[in-house]
Amino acid sequence: FYYYYARSNVTYEKWMYKSNPKFPSPEKVRDEIVQMLKGMLCASFFPALSLELAKNGIGNAFCGWGGRPLSYHIGVLAFSWIISDFFEFFYHRLGHIDFKFWNHHRHHHVFHNPSPFSVIADEPIDQLIRS
Repeated sequence: FYYYYARSNVTYEKWMYKSNPKFPSPEKVRDEIVQMLKGMLCASFFPALSLELAKNGIGNAFCGWGGRPLSYHIGVLAFSWIISDFFEFFYHRLGHIDFKFWNHHRHHHVFHNPSPFSVIADEPIDQLIRS
């Protein structure tokens, strides 16, 4: 961080062009939204499946308080948040440094203007692994 941003090598001229100044075409925005919807469908499949299986007595998914105190749930939330954040960082990093992973990961980098859609417009396999 320090090397790229904190030292005084960031000028207004560099900052001004950090994003693409052109608006994307409507076709590109449509592709972005479709890619995001495919990824979100895959990202929600396994969690929904595990809850459905647990409801039918087949799985062990946890839903509800389970007779545990609020402090337990806060602790589990904090622990899960930290672990999933590290997993997401390293999984994303692997998508940039390993050729096999880059083949799947590169699809969300075709959108040159960051938007709420392009951030999660990953390939379905990426979203399945993350879920």
